[in-house]
Amino acid sequence: QIMFLAGQDPKAIAGVADVVKPMLETGLKQVDTDHNRSVQALGASVAAIAKCWDSTSRTNSLAPRLLKAYKKQKQDLTRCQSRRLKDISHACSRTKKSLQRRVCKLKKAQSRGCAGYNTCYTQHVATYSTLKKLTTNAVKTRKNEFRLYKRLECLVSAYANSTGKVNKDTLENCIAKRHSTGHLDITYPRVPSKEHCKITMPNDVDLKMLKNCALPPAQRTERRARRAKR
Repeated sequence: QIMFLAGQDPKAIAGVADVVKPMLETGLKQVDTDHNRSVQALGASVAAIAKCWDSTSRTNSLAPRLLKAYKKQKQDLTRCQSRRLKDISHACSRTKKSLQRRVCKLKKAQSRGCAGYNTCYTQHVATYSTLKKLTTNAVKTRKNEFRLYKRLECLVSAYANSTGKVNKDTLENCIAKRHSTGHLDITYPRVPSKEHCKITMPNDVDLKMLKNCALPPAQRTERRARRAKR
């Protein structure tokens, strides 16, 4: 408000006004730009959370192919065991081992998909929460900047280049005016609920084989050797 003090050189005031106006316009444009960037960033962050489940679905899309291979191996084992052989367990051991691998691959694929989803969801939700806190603070700053720019813009407009004088009524209105900042409010997007990811195995799967999948390969071999001796 110094430049509006009585006795100020009109030419000097005009020079200041010409410099300040473009600066204020740039400042107001930057406030709008920052606002739009925040809205876009929040939207992108929420979209990334939703994509976690999409990527899990793509991982789980391997399950039908693995399930088909499991069923074929299951049929091979059934046919082998139905043959009249003296030592069925020995004759079908290779087929059974192959079936065991199919079961473990199917379980591993689904387990990996669910574990990846849980990690992805947790990380992106944390990122969104941090972004939301930063944005909340940024919104307060932008509103203060907007009010400041608009107040200065109004004060500068109180000077009339044609007369070289300050319009006191306009000046008083500028001081009393309150600028709305509602357009800078942000409606924060809702975080997608966490999906329930579970491992689904065939109903006819051998429970012993499932338990074996939890063991390291060396222990599975050792367990099979112990059973063979019984």
